[in-house]
Amino acid sequence: MPADLFSQLVSPVPEPEHSSSDNNSIGIGGGPGDPGSDPHENSELEPEPQVTSLSAYRMFTFLAMIWIVALFATLALVVESRWGHSKDWISIPLPHILYMNTALLLVSSLTIEFARSSLRAEAGRRC
Repeated sequence: MPADLFSQLVSPVPEPEHSSSDNNSIGIGGGPGDPGSDPHENSELEPEPQVTSLSAYRMFTFLAMIWIVALFATLALVVESRWGHSKDWISIPLPHILYMNTALLLVSSLTIEFARSSLRAEAGRRC
């Protein structure tokens, strides 16, 4: 990549230039930054911003959890069916490092959970 192209990509975007009529003190123009304008004056022209309720996020999380459980249940049933009813299924021994990795994941999860509960209890030194 040429150096001048790289400098164009990482250079900051220039701010737009303001004319001298943008900052007049008599309030002509009625823009949002105008000192003479009331911010609530044009409230019927601009709708209130939509706020998503907490229950909507909880419902989405609940549905996502159901979908994930259904996906893994389906995969487990497919593997169990293939394992139990197939004549060409060959079992392979699990490597011993798999058990060590599982233990490491469980210990690290517990460590993070203890740190999170310590932060909630405001025991920063213990965390």
